[in-house]
Amino acid sequence: TLERLARAETLDEVRGCEGAAAAAYFRVFGGLITAEGFSFDGRNRRPPMDPVNAMLSFSYTLLANVVEAAVHVVGLDPYLGTLHAPEPGRPSLVCDLQEEFRTPLVDAMVVAAMNLGVVEPGDFEQGAAGEPVWMKREAVRSLVQLFERRLARAVRYEPVGKRLPYRMVVEQQVRRMARAVLEGEPYEAFKPR
Repeated sequence: TLERLARAETLDEVRGCEGAAAAAYFRVFGGLITAEGFSFDGRNRRPPMDPVNAMLSFSYTLLANVVEAAVHVVGLDPYLGTLHAPEPGRPSLVCDLQEEFRTPLVDAMVVAAMNLGVVEPGDFEQGAAGEPVWMKREAVRSLVQLFERRLARAVRYEPVGKRLPYRMVVEQQVRRMARAVLEGEPYEAFKPR
């Protein structure tokens, strides 16, 4: 896929590479889950049909809110993105910028929440067959607390050569995007170390 990405000449080809990479990633994602009572057969959403997808969707929304707040602080338009196509009501720039934080902030947190027993299968309500899964209040509370702790966790941020809390890294990346758009500086995605 990286070779295909390097040869991509159109935005649609780049989007196709991103989609293929996401599909490959989620094919192996379930192998990270060791907790009994949880399984992952692939990504589904709107509505989520199983507990893992419910946690991912909810936590991606938490991340999107943090990214969108940073976009507003920096003064960019959240609806003018580069990778995600513009759609009414969808903040494309937020969708673009949150991609680099999904794995270290959300996916790792959701896997840890299950594997460490912070959330359990009983923390979810399943409707009849074919109906969505809902997180109970305790699961929501636990995920919000875990997410806030993750945002406060310091991580090495190479552009400044020191450790910063993830929340500050998000804002710094939005500032880098602003410089890329306004001043033509190359944009480099955040890579956790």
